[in-house]
Amino acid sequence: MKGLIIKEFYLSRKLRIIGLLLYLLLLIFAVLVKLSILYGNLGHLNEGAQKGAENAVFYLMAFGLPFVLYASQFNCQIASDEKAHFRTYSFTLPVTEKQTVSSVYVLNLIMLGAVTVISYINYGLACLVYDRTFEPMYLIYILGIGGIIFTFSHGRYTLFYRFRNEKKANTFFTVICMAIYFGVGGGFMLWMSSYIEKQGYSVGDDLPNEVMDGFWNEELKRPLQWIENNGWWVIILAIVGLSVLFWYLSVLALKRRGN
Repeated sequence: MKGLIIKEFYLSRKLRIIGLLLYLLLLIFAVLVKLSILYGNLGHLNEGAQKGAENAVFYLMAFGLPFVLYASQFNCQIASDEKAHFRTYSFTLPVTEKQTVSSVYVLNLIMLGAVTVISYINYGLACLVYDRTFEPMYLIYILGIGGIIFTFSHGRYTLFYRFRNEKKANTFFTVICMAIYFGVGGGFMLWMSSYIEKQGYSVGDDLPNEVMDGFWNEELKRPLQWIENNGWWVIILAIVGLSVLFWYLSVLALKRRGN
């Protein structure tokens, strides 16, 4: 399986290098913004505008840059394998469907660990550059970003193995993502609407600040606090559980195509 891992890394090396270069460009941009605030044109802005610019670029550096890294480092060369008829060639090799799929997962798992370490260092650098307090909870948020991209990527790979058609797989994946997005958004809106109606108002009314403050304190704060206190094991459990499921489905799909 070592050869399969090397193959996956070799074929995807350009995408990974482009992701690293984009990360470095954004990192330089974030540092230059801070220097401009201290010594350049941004220093002529009023205090509120400077604070807004600092906040925006700090969060871009803390969370946006890890997103770019994670998204660029999780790759699978199924399309290239199809063009090269690697599946047919693999029947002459002492490899199984499990090893073929596992090579992708092992490489991406290695990249998950490597990018997480880089992202943690990057967050520490962001705190140093922008003079922010180091929040350990942000480390869980960063891992959460990586975990979501990791699991969603392997969900997409499962569709690739199933359809052996990149366009069809991406279409199904987009539809599924849209369904999740609108489902979560719709559920949240129903939740908020129900709370507003309990307070004697209707959606669209000019709501007083007390109503929205109450929604935050009475409805949202408790589940968010629970996530903050238990986020580490929830994220790990979700990553492991979904990854095992997608791995199993990918192996079944690859075997089906091979018969």
